[in-house]
Amino acid sequence: MAEKSAKKVEKVASESKPTVISQPKAATDAGQQQLNITSVQLYSLLSEKKSSFLIVDVRKSSEFNLSHMTLEQLVSVPEEIVKPGCTGNQIEAELKTETEKQKFRQRSQVELVILVDWKSTLINMSPTIKTMKDAITKWQSSSPLRKEPVILEGGYETWTYTYPQLTTKSLLAQPSLTNGINGSSQETPDLNLSYPSLEPPPAPKPEIPPVQQPTSPEERLSAEAKTDADANKQSRMTPNIPNRATKPVPKEIPVNLATSPKGSNKASVVPPPAMTVPAATVSPVIPPSSLDTSARVPASPDIALKTPKPTINRGSKPATVISSSSDSHLSAAESSFSMKTKQEEAILESLEHKQRLLSMNIEELQKKLLELKAEEEEKNSEKVQNEDNMKKRNETIEKLRQERKMKEFEDQTRREMEEEYSADVEKLKRDKEDMERNYRRSMQDIAEERRMIEERLALAGGSVAATVPAAPVVPPVVSHVAPAGIPTVGSPVAPLAGGGFAAASSSTTLASPSGTQPFKVPLKSEDAPPSSGGLKRSHSSPNIARLLENHAAFENPGVSPSQANPATNYTATADPRRQTPTFSRNLKPQHAEVEAARHRNLQPVYAHTYPGLTGLKNLGNTCFMNAIVQCLNNISPLAEYFLKDAYRKHINYVNPLGHKGRIAEEFAVVVRALWSGQYRHISAFDLKHTVGQCQPMFLGNEQQDAQEFLMFLLDGLSEDLNLVQRRPVAISEKEKERFQQLAERDHADLLWDEHKRFTNSLIVDLFQGQLKQTITCKSCGNHSVDFQVFNCLSLPIRPTSKCTLNECIEGFLQKETVQGNWKCPSCRRHQEATIKLDIWKLPPILIIQFKRFKFEGMWRHKIQSVIHFPIDELDLSKYVPGLEKKRKYQLFAVVNHFGTMEGGHYTALCKNVTTKRWFGFDDPEVNEKDIYQSRTSAAYILFYTSAELRSPSVTYV
Repeated sequence: MAEKSAKKVEKVASESKPTVISQPKAATDAGQQQLNITSVQLYSLLSEKKSSFLIVDVRKSSEFNLSHMTLEQLVSVPEEIVKPGCTGNQIEAELKTETEKQKFRQRSQVELVILVDWKSTLINMSPTIKTMKDAITKWQSSSPLRKEPVILEGGYETWTYTYPQLTTKSLLAQPSLTNGINGSSQETPDLNLSYPSLEPPPAPKPEIPPVQQPTSPEERLSAEAKTDADANKQSRMTPNIPNRATKPVPKEIPVNLATSPKGSNKASVVPPPAMTVPAATVSPVIPPSSLDTSARVPASPDIALKTPKPTINRGSKPATVISSSSDSHLSAAESSFSMKTKQEEAILESLEHKQRLLSMNIEELQKKLLELKAEEEEKNSEKVQNEDNMKKRNETIEKLRQERKMKEFEDQTRREMEEEYSADVEKLKRDKEDMERNYRRSMQDIAEERRMIEERLALAGGSVAATVPAAPVVPPVVSHVAPAGIPTVGSPVAPLAGGGFAAASSSTTLASPSGTQPFKVPLKSEDAPPSSGGLKRSHSSPNIARLLENHAAFENPGVSPSQANPATNYTATADPRRQTPTFSRNLKPQHAEVEAARHRNLQPVYAHTYPGLTGLKNLGNTCFMNAIVQCLNNISPLAEYFLKDAYRKHINYVNPLGHKGRIAEEFAVVVRALWSGQYRHISAFDLKHTVGQCQPMFLGNEQQDAQEFLMFLLDGLSEDLNLVQRRPVAISEKEKERFQQLAERDHADLLWDEHKRFTNSLIVDLFQGQLKQTITCKSCGNHSVDFQVFNCLSLPIRPTSKCTLNECIEGFLQKETVQGNWKCPSCRRHQEATIKLDIWKLPPILIIQFKRFKFEGMWRHKIQSVIHFPIDELDLSKYVPGLEKKRKYQLFAVVNHFGTMEGGHYTALCKNVTTKRWFGFDDPEVNEKDIYQSRTSAAYILFYTSAELRSPSVTYV
């Protein structure tokens, strides 16, 4: 029995294990199609997008409806319509729904057809599988299959064990078997088999006379009790020696359920009689539930269910003795119940084995899942690492690309600068050659005139007076005071007979030949016919002699040139050709006078223009300086201050913060040239060189910020022109703390007066205002108020495409948080605080800068927002709490920046005070512009004035 059970378990295990499949030799040979497919292979086909296949489920309709695969390629062909000899078309016609017919019709179009029943294999195919395979291959000629159908190895049972998630309901056994156990109408197979006896037959026993059957129920019951008692007595008298050589038939052994003589509830085995009852005479199966409760087997713990092997004599084949109809029913019920018990045990063993297989498969799947998960994590890690490497590579490439673009831009800029510089050098060379040529011609004319004068003196022999012809009309120049004896730019000089030059007037005064009385020698008129030399003075350059003569006449009316310039006085001797000049060394010019009189490298291009409309040549990325100088030049109070030489008496040579007046002198030279009206454009080379010496960042040819140059120039002019010769002693900290206790207006006035004790100049009066700064400690709430001086409002820009000037001012006045960098005077330690700025005092000239250039770490960019700012009236009264009366500002200049942080260009847009029209200054080019078109994203610095700007009151000659 144990060996048989072990073989049965091995058979069930071999049938139910899905991964161990016996492949036929024909299917594994090379070059032949594989006629079966495993569940794992079918699952792999699902992940292949290009594969096409059809799964035909030939199980019964009830089994399919109870559980089936959840795949789109599945079609159900019930076992009921798959009949021997049918064709594929007939099966297709008998399908119920059109969807099933459509799917089944695709069997000839797909690459593979897979047949599925409950548990068929390639070696052990069910009749339904064979019939279906013949129907779609042998008896279907219209649309043959591409390949021979294959069998799902192990059938649906293996599939539901392997992939239960791909089924509608996971089943552990075939529904047809489980229905029989649960009490369905399916008949139990008859296992009442007869086996031949291997022992000699027993000796014959005497025949028992027939017993008269009782007629009444009482007699029948007494007879049955007597029969049971005899059977128990016989079983006690005859010992049972089990013979295990023969197969036991437990259900043919009757069980006596009567009570033993000793009152025990143990059942006794009745020895079988010699009579054999055919299987056909056995009564039908009676369910245990229909029997009397007193006759049920489980009532005693020693019954057949709890004691599986009773003591049986297997020496001869027993025969069933039916003593009465009640014993016959009990024997049949016991036999059926024993059979069901065996079936249940077998099924339970099979289920346990399958459960173990399923557990093994689950463990293998979990192990494989862990491997796949580890592999996926490794791939993800590699992917992340590859992405990081790719990101770093892209960043490196982008950095190299940016560096290459920057280098290309620098190279291109350098080439353009070199080309422009070369062009400028060539032009300078040509201008120099022209000047030298004109100078040679002028010298030739002067020599010719000198020769003619000498000849006339020799021929006259006495006092001869000749009137010098009127000077030609020259462009007006600005009148300014020049040091005595020092000719300035535009001052005419005249040649003398004895050699050298002197300031000329309408006539040249020389000493008489006798040495007593001077006499006048008439000069050659320009209208006179040419002399024998055939040379005539060229007018392509200014007549220096005439200019000096006119200047001397203007400075000293009614005084001869020799008296006006005593530093160089020529006295005629007896021989006019041997005149010896006399010098007066008493008049030695001061340092500032020498600095003002030295030659400037303005490189002018002559042309008659309106005053203040002269351009500035670009000296190599100097557009930032040109734009700022043009804006300051159109501030009439500042220009008049330099045009009238009022600045000279304010130059501070002892101020350690100043520059000994050098910046003021060079700025004055440029202002005079711009207001002269006789140049198309000039070069402010000396101004740039002087500023570069004072601040090295402006010394080279690199592009600089216009606002930084503006702040340095204003500061340099303020310190050079500071009226405070000796710096006073600063107030103490206690005095400052005392100011904190005063009213805000008094506090502000005291600090403003303290500021002017140190710095007092025209720059302070025109450009500087006052800000109120309030710092509030977040810990104790203490307020600290201070007043600071400003000369430019740097306003932030909202990150939008358009905004207004008022929005920028409101952003400037917003509170900001100071993170631990401020020491609270009340807490006596560094605290977090808020800082608030307010405009307290506005200057007459208000400068506003927009913060367009933004720096974020190593990146920088320009904010291209368009800002709408007023032109005619700017009212800031609501932002100035201490303002007593309303003050409206007018726009008069704008500095524009075109381009980006990597490269750009500055221009200026200014309102001329003389013509009251707007002009654009683009280095040397000056053109009239429309101010209302200046509200673009290029507006960088705005210049407003609260007073009316008038033309400078200067004298032109």
